[in-house]
Amino acid sequence: MRVHFRLVDAAEGEHGNVKVAEGKERRFKLAPPPFATIEDGDLVIRFTYAPDPAKQKELNAAAESAILSLTDTTLADWLKHLAAKHVRADGSMSDSSRLRAHIDQYTARNTFDYFIHKDLGGFLRRELDFFIKNEVMHLDDVESETAPRVEQYLAKIKVMRKIAGKIIDFLAQLEDFQKKLWLKKKFVVETHYCITVGTIPQEFYPEIAANAAQREEWVSLFAIDEIQPTTGNLLEPGKPGYSVPLTVEFLQAHPTLLVDTRHFAADFSARLLEALGDLDTQTDGVRFHSENFQAVSAMRAHYTDRLDYVYLDPPYNTTDIGFAYKNEYRHSSWLAMVIQSFICTDTLLKSSALIIIAIDDEEIFNIGSAIDTTITADRRIGILIVEIKPSGRTNDKFLSTSHEYYLWYCKDSTRLDICFFDLDEDAVGAYSEADSSGEFKWRDFLRTGGYSTPAERPNSYYPIYYRDSDGYIGTEQVERAIAILPLDSFGVQRVWRK
Repeated sequence: MRVHFRLVDAAEGEHGNVKVAEGKERRFKLAPPPFATIEDGDLVIRFTYAPDPAKQKELNAAAESAILSLTDTTLADWLKHLAAKHVRADGSMSDSSRLRAHIDQYTARNTFDYFIHKDLGGFLRRELDFFIKNEVMHLDDVESETAPRVEQYLAKIKVMRKIAGKIIDFLAQLEDFQKKLWLKKKFVVETHYCITVGTIPQEFYPEIAANAAQREEWVSLFAIDEIQPTTGNLLEPGKPGYSVPLTVEFLQAHPTLLVDTRHFAADFSARLLEALGDLDTQTDGVRFHSENFQAVSAMRAHYTDRLDYVYLDPPYNTTDIGFAYKNEYRHSSWLAMVIQSFICTDTLLKSSALIIIAIDDEEIFNIGSAIDTTITADRRIGILIVEIKPSGRTNDKFLSTSHEYYLWYCKDSTRLDICFFDLDEDAVGAYSEADSSGEFKWRDFLRTGGYSTPAERPNSYYPIYYRDSDGYIGTEQVERAIAILPLDSFGVQRVWRK
């Protein structure tokens, strides 16, 4: 007896890391009657997959109740079988019915985080060897076993490896096929350029000035409609003001305006790019609108070993609902996603480059440990704590945190240049002395501020002896030496600074 769960219609959900709008989460729900039919001797139960405010657990319970309440006599044997208690894989009896157990499994399986394994065949073969070594043939007992017993072990292992090998090959073929689809080079859907007016040959100015979409964008971004004409003088000529349509003279007077080729026909863009010549030497910024892995893969062909730094801002994997992307992965799934992105990005960096990762308390320990293991901790520079909300967040479980973290890593610590802030005037004034090593300042041996008196630190209050005749300095009292005690400029007893 076979039971099939099927969707009424092929359901399309959100793609990639796009989060479903709040209140629009899709759920599996029993289809309208007749939802259970016999087809080719099998029982087919149909579900819909559509937005529903109810929890999936509640919908599963309702589906179980509706199915088991059917009065169709042709389904009696099926319903009796499905209403029986579910037996778990370990042989124990569950409190749930067989039907409910399979409904729960069906709905859960289709909401799991999904990742493609990079080398499933190799992974499973290593796991098989580990299993055989530790669970089938105990190497520690080989010396004490008889020859016939060892031969039994070997025969058993051969059978297991032969059967498991075929299963692994089958699973690996499926996963490798999916990997090929995922790694297949993607088509570039659109490419546009933002070019300053001043770098464009003036023969294109009449077309640019006549383009209403470009003019409206400039009004929205730069408020060019507020520009008034100016009267010239001997030193500076006058400039035209805003008009509809724009004039060539207006473009000449504002060479820093950005022309976006998405507002123009393909023929215009082709002629413009041809007139500009070598784009690589003139392009000073590239923006990819893409899934992260695919964008980095596209960049490898041209930007390997060329980036000065990378800033990664992954989902923090919290329960916060104020984001447009998925944000509640299992820890292992989240790590697999972020580490893959980190490794791919690492190949683009110069040897002197930096990688900065923004993260908060939810995953900082996991991501820090994973990256240290992946690329070695020697490349970690440190952690900066960044205050983001002085009043503290309201969605924390216990302590209300007001900060997040920036993890800093370098490509090659021997090639990294650390830049320091310039000293302010007070600091510069304090470093008034200089020698061959640079500027310096004198520090007293006295400790000041709190915890600086003999009563507070008795072990740090003692005389230092000095003898002028031979330059002796020490803590041992010697003949004709004077005792120097730590007193500040007001005569107050202090302790020595360590």
